[in-house]
Amino acid sequence: MLKRLYAAVVIEVGSRRAHLLGVTDHPTGAWAAQVARDLAADLEEARHYEAASPGRSTQCDPNAGVYQRDPPPKRLGGLIDEYRTAA
Repeated sequence: MLKRLYAAVVIEVGSRRAHLLGVTDHPTGAWAAQVARDLAADLEEARHYEAASPGRSTQCDPNAGVYQRDPPPKRLGGLIDEYRTAA
């Protein structure tokens, strides 16, 4: 009944937060490459939104570049009610 799973995880050094990028029972080179591409795209998108704040100076605003985390998913009887792409 037990099954081995492989997970791709990235840990932020500053905050020590762990981000789950993907899980599979049969990792392949193509799977790992796709996880890496998705991570690179997510980082590029985050950089784009950080840079796209016209008229704001990070020296004047102590909260510049700080974004709210997504609210936790709703749970129904222990099951997650909402799904989205992780990476």
